[in-house]
Amino acid sequence: MKENPRLRTRPVNVHIPSTGHKVEVPRNYAKSAGKALQGAGAVTSVISGLNDFNRYKSGEVSGAHLTVNLIMNGVGFAGPWGAGASIVYSMIEDYIW
Repeated sequence: MKENPRLRTRPVNVHIPSTGHKVEVPRNYAKSAGKALQGAGAVTSVISGLNDFNRYKSGEVSGAHLTVNLIMNGVGFAGPWGAGASIVYSMIEDYIW
C-alpha cells in the first residue's frame, strides 16, 4: 500500500495552554521542530554530564550526586515523560542537594 502524501503535510492542531487558542501547524514543520529539539536535548545532556563530571573531580559534588545527575540525563531520552521528569529534576536539583 502506498503512503498517502497528504499525511505528511496535513496540519496538526496545537493547543496553546491557558489561552484557549488552537493553531494549525503543518505536520512536516512539527516533525522538523521535534527533531531539532531532540538534537538540542542530546547536546545539552552531554554538556551537562561533562560539567557534572568536572564538578565531581574538583570535589564540588559527591559521587551519589554525580550518579543521580547522570541517571536523570539518561531519563531525559525516555520520551516526552522522561524529558519532562529530567527538566523538573534539573530545576529543583539545588533544593534537593
